[in-house]
Amino acid sequence: MPRLLIVEDERIAAAALEHQLARAGYEVVGNVGKADAAVTAAVEQAPDVVLMDINLGAGPDGIEAARQIRDRCRTAVIFLTAYSDEETLRRAQEVAPFGYLRKPVHSRDLQPALQMALARAALEREREELLASLQAAQAEIEVLRSFLPLCAWCRRVRNDEGYWEDLAHYVTRKLGGEVSHGICDSCATGFDEESGSAGPG
Repeated sequence: MPRLLIVEDERIAAAALEHQLARAGYEVVGNVGKADAAVTAAVEQAPDVVLMDINLGAGPDGIEAARQIRDRCRTAVIFLTAYSDEETLRRAQEVAPFGYLRKPVHSRDLQPALQMALARAALEREREELLASLQAAQAEIEVLRSFLPLCAWCRRVRNDEGYWEDLAHYVTRKLGGEVSHGICDSCATGFDEESGSAGPG
């Protein structure tokens, strides 16, 4: 069940919105009316979407609250506003909202906006996870490309903790794959079937 946070300083409007969301099958994890309370609730409750009124009376407005939420937990924000002046829209666009809803909010507009925000949030999470995986893989490759302290006698590698580790185990742990074993051509030509030893011919 998607979890939503309402940020609306008009208590009657907030209660009506919470009722709409409950009827639509959403879980409301918080209903606050100030910017600082919105940021705290977003960090603590980790909702899927924040429905954020832009005009929150005295103090920081919803755009500033959305900016802090984006920086601290990257939760999707849909703005609620009765204002559509050019300056307000410009400031709102700077925080990359997941949508806008005009007040008063109607049920026919609420459901599509939430569905689109949830879908976009899921895609962005997948993209960030993929990017993190690629960056981690690149870092591992760079480690393997760098100078490896290899024992000239036993061919073990000194790992990051300073211990000597089997080369195959080191590569497997760093790359997350499996190491296959075989005999190279040079060793195969000198393989002694009786003794079971191998060496250059």
